[in-house]
Amino acid sequence: MPNKLARGMGSFFKSCACRRPSGCPHLYTIRFRNIRDKQAEEPGFPTQDAAVERLPELSTARKTTPRSIAEQQETLGEMAFEEYAKAWFARKRGLTGSTRAATESRMRTHAHPEISSRKMHAPSTASWWNASSPPWNAATSAPQLTRRSSCG
Repeated sequence: MPNKLARGMGSFFKSCACRRPSGCPHLYTIRFRNIRDKQAEEPGFPTQDAAVERLPELSTARKTTPRSIAEQQETLGEMAFEEYAKAWFARKRGLTGSTRAATESRMRTHAHPEISSRKMHAPSTASWWNASSPPWNAATSAPQLTRRSSCG
């Protein structure tokens, strides 16, 4: 049984036109107020319970995030991935020539063809980043190379 939502926390729905929405295979979408107090949607929840579990997390983040951080996240979220990657490389001071070249090559080969024009805050960018198997450590916020064994 799904958790009870507090008033104002958000809502969940399916945007399909199926006769029985509870039995159709389409994914749930949640609607909520983001950390800048603007209405936002996040699609891709396979079950009602998964959608309901996410809403309190977002509500807590909205209430506890300082205004300055919210503004910075919004600015970064509006950037296209390629623009963000260029800015990230400009800030990285400790990369040697060969490491920088290899990282830029991997970004050009793997990431840019898939998500270069997507906005950083777009759910499709985040889902690609988390679902794919990039040549860097996706658990961190910035690409960091990890060695892969060539033998299997």
